[in-house]
Amino acid sequence: MVKEQLMVGFILTVLGGFQVVRPDLMIKLQVWTQRKIMGAQYIPSQRTFNVVRIIGAIIMILGLINLVGGIR
Repeated sequence: MVKEQLMVGFILTVLGGFQVVRPDLMIKLQVWTQRKIMGAQYIPSQRTFNVVRIIGAIIMILGLINLVGGIR
C-alpha cells in the first residue's frame, strides 16, 4: 500500500511541476485537441497560462502531501 501511495505521489508531483514550470506544454496539447478533434481555432490568453499554473501548483501540493503521508 505504501509503495503505490509513493508512486502516485511522485507522479502527481512531477505532472504538477511540469504544469507550473512549463505551462506551454499543456497549452499546446489543448490547442492541438481543439484544432484536430473539434475543428475549432483556439488562441489561448495569458489568463489560460495562469490557470494552468495554479492548477499545476494544486496538483503538485496534493502529490507532496501524498508523498509525506506515504513515508510515515
